[in-house]
Amino acid sequence: MVTGYSRGNLIKYINNEWVYADGVPLNKEERKCTRCGKMPNKDGSDACLGWHDGYSSMCCGHGKEKAYAIPNN
Repeated sequence: MVTGYSRGNLIKYINNEWVYADGVPLNKEERKCTRCGKMPNKDGSDACLGWHDGYSSMCCGHGKEKAYAIPNN
């Protein structure tokens, strides 16, 4: 089984879709960050980091994984 995290919440890839550990599909419900307790910003960025020009993707790690920042090409 493939697993990962979405804003620090454990997710699993089951029957060709990503679901939270309790079985709720990711596309049906947005959940808060397990570290800061905030929902994502309207643009989808992490509430604790915000949007930063010059980066295509950023994540604080949500207390579960290592933080990262991917600069634009």
